[in-house]
Amino acid sequence: MARLFNIFICHSWGYDDDYETLTRLLDEHPYFFWRNYSVPKDDPIHNARTRTALRAALKKKIRHASCVIVPAGVYCTYSNWIEEEIDIALEMGKPIIGIRPRGAERVSSIVRDNAVDTVGWTSKSVVDAIRYYSI
Repeated sequence: MARLFNIFICHSWGYDDDYETLTRLLDEHPYFFWRNYSVPKDDPIHNARTRTALRAALKKKIRHASCVIVPAGVYCTYSNWIEEEIDIALEMGKPIIGIRPRGAERVSSIVRDNAVDTVGWTSKSVVDAIRYYSI
């Protein structure tokens, strides 16, 4: 029986092309099965009124994750949401896998400093890292 990986993908909706591309890569990778615990655009978590409420809602999502994936574009450094997600993943002992942006030379410092690994933007490298680091 194939393993099912529970994955939380950190993302900023201002850069949702990365998120959409990554989910498509995972969906299309042969013999890879996963459940998406990320925050969709229409999720009520966006309406959290306080930081405490936001953290509680994110914790519910991340708690189930085998690993947390972060596209490591420099924009991550300036996203409060992504920083919260990384902090929660660290608190919960979830492995964080960074993904280097296609063609980019620089990687977000928050991802570089907290990821167990940073891999290239190919389905093979991402899936290999998920399989290796997932708890």
